[in-house]
Amino acid sequence: MNINKEALRQEFLKLEKQNLIYSKDAYNLYFEQAKLDRSSSLDDQDRSQAKQAGLLAEHFECPIHNHEIAIEKLTHLNLQKTNIVESGAFVRFNNKNFLVGIASGSITYNNQQFIGLSTNSPIYQEIEGRTKGEEFMFNGKAMKIEDIQ
Repeated sequence: MNINKEALRQEFLKLEKQNLIYSKDAYNLYFEQAKLDRSSSLDDQDRSQAKQAGLLAEHFECPIHNHEIAIEKLTHLNLQKTNIVESGAFVRFNNKNFLVGIASGSITYNNQQFIGLSTNSPIYQEIEGRTKGEEFMFNGKAMKIEDIQ
């Protein structure tokens, strides 16, 4: 399989930008709902709902930052062809396709599923520096590097 890694990057960027917009929109929605209208009388239910909306808004702060970091990493990811598992490599093992260098959801590209693989993940720690055809064990399961680009 010949992979156009730049096109793959663009698909991951599109995913991360969409997720960033969604997270920001959700944050803003809940943040606005957390504001109390002090011009009218407030009861315990109003205060409770505002507090809950504020808590929900807080839950979107971390994803916002994660998506911003993923976009930054993707933008600067070195995509040169390689024959070892390293950041910027396309790697296939266990019949799954990965772009190494970011933690991301999955995308479909050329009718194939791809997942972003963080360099901080335990599986990456096991395969870093390996080459095509090498076998390794992960969580008690034997696996083999099927392709690297």
